[in-house]
Amino acid sequence: PPGEEPGLKSLIAGLLTSYRPPKSTQVANFTSNVSLNVTSYYTVNLHSLAERVIEMHNENPNRAQLALLNLLFRSVGGTPDTDFPIGATTTTVMDENEEEQEVEETVLEDMETDEWAAVVTDLVDDMRHVPANQILLCADPLGAVHQQNTLNGHGEDDDGAEEDERRKGSKQYALGVAEFRKIYQEFWYILGYVALTEGGMATNTQQEEEEEASGSVVRLDAELVKELIERVVELAPVGQPDVRAGAILAAISMSHAVLDQSAQLVKKMDVASRQYQAAKKGKNTSKAEALKVRIDSLKRSAEDLQQVVLVNFVQGLFVHRYRDSNEHIRAMCMESLSRMTLQRPDMFLTDKYLKYFGWMMHDKDHHVRVAALNGLLQPFKKVQDAQEGKELAPADEFLMIDKIDLSLLENVIGKFLSRITLSIKDPE
Repeated sequence: PPGEEPGLKSLIAGLLTSYRPPKSTQVANFTSNVSLNVTSYYTVNLHSLAERVIEMHNENPNRAQLALLNLLFRSVGGTPDTDFPIGATTTTVMDENEEEQEVEETVLEDMETDEWAAVVTDLVDDMRHVPANQILLCADPLGAVHQQNTLNGHGEDDDGAEEDERRKGSKQYALGVAEFRKIYQEFWYILGYVALTEGGMATNTQQEEEEEASGSVVRLDAELVKELIERVVELAPVGQPDVRAGAILAAISMSHAVLDQSAQLVKKMDVASRQYQAAKKGKNTSKAEALKVRIDSLKRSAEDLQQVVLVNFVQGLFVHRYRDSNEHIRAMCMESLSRMTLQRPDMFLTDKYLKYFGWMMHDKDHHVRVAALNGLLQPFKKVQDAQEGKELAPADEFLMIDKIDLSLLENVIGKFLSRITLSIKDPE
C-alpha cells in the first residue's frame, strides 16, 4: 500500500514485501535458532515479521492482536479507514469535516457485541467500494475477479474479443491472488509456530538443550496460540463470506502449526520410551528416572497442544463451518481435515472424522466433492509415496506417515463405496 512501511502498523505491507531478499542477519538467526523448514521464498521474512508480532504480544497483547486483525481486514478488501489505530495511546485522524480528532487505541477485551458489529459493518461497507482486482484474498481461491465473474454468469464458453480479454485479465489476476493466499497462509502458520516457541511461557533454544540434557522438555506456549486462534475464530460467523474465509484460513494455518509441533513431541516421546525401556533392562536407575520425567513432560505438552486443536479448532470452528453456506469454505474445511489426518493419524484417521469426507461427497458443489474424495485418497497416496521412496516436500517433513494404518479407512470406504464409484461419472 502507498506510504505504508512493513511492520506492526502495516502487516499487510510486510506480507506484500516478503518477496524481497532477507537480510543476512535474518538468515543467520533463522538458520541457527529456528527448527522450521524453509518452505518458500518468503519463509525467512515472514518468520521475522511473526517474531515481531509475538515480541509485541509478550509486552502488549492487545496491540499485537489489533495488528493481526488489521492484516485480516486489509487482506479481504478493507482500507486504512477500517484499521484499528495502533501505536500511541491516542491516534490523530481526520473526521468528516476534515478536522483533526484523537481516537483512543481500542481495547479488544472491552468491546461489546454491538461494537464488534459496527466494526464489521464498516469493514463490509468499505469492501463494497473496492474494485475486485484490488482485493487480495476472498473465499474463492481464484480471487475476487473470478468470484465476481462467476456471480455475474460469465462462463468459459462465452465468445467474443471482449470476453477473451476479460478471461486473460482474470487469469493474470488469479495468479497474483493465489500467490498472496500462499503467503497469507504461511504467515499464520509461522505465527502459530513462533507463538508456541517464543511466547512468554515458552523456553528458548538454549534452555531447550539444557532441559533435554537434564531429562526435562521444552515448554511450548499453548495458551498464547489458543488465544490467537480464539481471536480470529470470533470472526468466523460473520455474514460476509470473504471475512469468514480470511478468519478461517488464519485459524486453520495456526492449528496446522500446533499439530505439527504436537507430532514432533509424539516422535520425541516414542524415542524417549525406547530409551526408557533400554535403561530399565540395563538397570540404569538414574537414567530411567530422568527419562520417565521426560516422557511425562512430553506427554503433558502434547496433550495441551491436542486440546487446543480439538477444542478451539474442531469444536470451535470446524463443526460449525464444514456446512457453511459458501462452497469454498466448505471445501477449505475438508482440505484442512485431510491435512490433519496425515499430521496426526492417531487422532484424526478414525471413523469419527473420516465420516465427514463421506458426508461431503454428496455436496451439491463439485469443489467440495473433490476435496472430500481427496481427503480419503491422501492417506493411500502418502503411504504409496513412502513405499516408493519418494522424498517429502519440506512442508511435509512433520507428517506422521509411518503412523498411518490404512485398515482404519475400511469402514468409511465400505459405507460410501457406491458414492465413490459414482464419482467416476461425475462430469465436474
